[in-house]
Amino acid sequence: MLTSLKEKITNSILDWKIKGKEYQNQSFSDFFKKAFNFLVIMPEEDADFAHSMQVLDYLERNKKHVTIFILDFRVSLLPLKYRPRVVEHNMASRSPLKLQSNKTIDKLEGMSFQVIIDLNRKEDKFCTYVASVVNAPFKIGFAKENSDKVYNFQVKENVQEPEIAYKNFLECLEKFNS
Repeated sequence: MLTSLKEKITNSILDWKIKGKEYQNQSFSDFFKKAFNFLVIMPEEDADFAHSMQVLDYLERNKKHVTIFILDFRVSLLPLKYRPRVVEHNMASRSPLKLQSNKTIDKLEGMSFQVIIDLNRKEDKFCTYVASVVNAPFKIGFAKENSDKVYNFQVKENVQEPEIAYKNFLECLEKFNS
């Protein structure tokens, strides 16, 4: 009962903090070619995490500078080449009561990104909040409930298998890189 109440309060606070942004008409035709600094928010689910690595590999092949936002205990699962580019957070920092004084979010807000990619296929209010407060002209994520408040480019998935979902996600990105 107490956990359920905490969850409801957390969701209410995060919903209130995630403000919908009005996006101006933008051309997506060459955004990928022109963008250099990417913030990639790694997924929480184990299977999603493993298959989302192909997105990091794709960005690296295209010579993009990637900053990876990831839970601290997952850093060791990243290939060594990506570890210097990590901004980690922990479960304690995910509390909505600590969002205002969260040093990790302050650090991200001080960085400059052209594109934010949220690789969470399931709703994660904390990661959605992070994507909403960090400034970037292009914000990409999977279509989820209320994702239109944050992401100006959404990828709709119709499959349950993470391998196929991230492969389809990459195909969408590749269309803007040709």
